[in-house]
Amino acid sequence: MHARSDNLIDQVPINAAGKTDLGVETVFLVVAYFSTGLRIWSRHLIGARLQINDLLILLALLVFSIDLMWLTLVALVKSAILHFYGQTFQNTAFIRIVYAVMAIVIAFWISAFFADVFFCIPVHKTWLPETPGRCGESSSMYIGMASADLAIDIVVLILPMPILWGLQLPAARKVALTFVFGLGFIIIFITSIRLKFFLELDPFDFTYTFSKIALLSTLVPLLGITNANLPIMGPAFQRIFRSSLLTSQTRKSSNTGSSGSRFQKMPESELPLVGINGEWLEIISRPVTSLFALSNKIVR
Repeated sequence: MHARSDNLIDQVPINAAGKTDLGVETVFLVVAYFSTGLRIWSRHLIGARLQINDLLILLALLVFSIDLMWLTLVALVKSAILHFYGQTFQNTAFIRIVYAVMAIVIAFWISAFFADVFFCIPVHKTWLPETPGRCGESSSMYIGMASADLAIDIVVLILPMPILWGLQLPAARKVALTFVFGLGFIIIFITSIRLKFFLELDPFDFTYTFSKIALLSTLVPLLGITNANLPIMGPAFQRIFRSSLLTSQTRKSSNTGSSGSRFQKMPESELPLVGINGEWLEIISRPVTSLFALSNKIVR
């Protein structure tokens, strides 16, 4: 008879739920790294320098890799998205709102960080329960943090929507733009389920419920990174699919740009490059091409 092992690695082959969680997290981590690579490559392809939002995404991946606090990770992702808004939508009132929301994100991170660190007094009682002292009520703290995080996610998601839907564009094209900026709806859905699990947390069966929360907590920042990357990685897709539909429009205008240029300039009638504070890009007819033409403008 073999002796039972208490090693976590030895338990993985017989832990179906653990294998599922590990597989799901690995897939989304790979997607996050891949999309970030396309984001950086897109900047390089058009000769654009990295912006603060790019650096925040890279830092978020580093934070995830070295397993620092979840609160720090989601704060970095939200700040990257908000900074991107501020760089993209050149409207003074909107930019002020964006940075006000960013201040709220930072304030939430600071307050939640210290609430977590000083949950027990003395601090080391958190990992040494037998230490004399006191701890707060964990369920209330988790519910409060999850609720605030969900509220901020909703604000970050809907922030650019009034501008996008106020553009003089056909409804189908507005939907396409909303898709690019609005994949955060998936994050809000997952965050809502996460909050639901916190509300149903059973103190007598803490491990079972918290394992579900842990998986959702991992997916939220990874999806956030991918969501933040999507509007920026169009030039990389244009390079990858240069012989496909994505470049069919640019080839028609080959005589308007130099032969050595990586990207041919599109005729002004197809894609006038105007400011987003009053007018938007007049997006070309095919929806898929429209998304990447927009992205090419954004990353500049």
